Amino acid sequence: MNSECSVSELVKVMPELLRSTESVSFTPNGISMLPTIKKGDTVTVSKVENPKKYDILLYTRGDKAVVHRLIAFDKNGGYIIRGDNCTVKEFGITDKDIVAKVISITKNNKTIKTDSFGFKLASVFIVILASARSKLVKFKRIIAKKALK
Repeated sequence: MNSECSVSELVKVMPELLRSTESVSFTPNGISMLPTIKKGDTVTVSKVENPKKYDILLYTRGDKAVVHRLIAFDKNGGYIIRGDNCTVKEFGITDKDIVAKVISITKNNKTIKTDSFGFKLASVFIVILASARSKLVKFKRIIAKKALK
């Protein structure tokens, strides 16, 4: 099956699709997962049980579908998630919001499996760099506020 629809529309039927097939592929839009997922890349997702730190998850936030990385767990058993190109963490994501897990990314006809050692290692560095960038953005805001006084 190869049909066009938005990711938000796809996510509504994803649980049913994943009951009848092992995986589903689609092309997400947006820049929140740069450089990991770029415009034109295809992601393939499958069912997820017990998400792990650094997994890239497809989840719902209101009526939107989002593909971001799991960076930590909160005290209540929820997930802390952030796009690789974002500085703001998302809290309050629970199992009921999680739809699927990204198992591969296809870029320029080359497929990268997200469970490969190289991808996992790169994921750790991406999360560390995003955290450092987040701290730099906060520091820049503090300096800017003091300069305006």
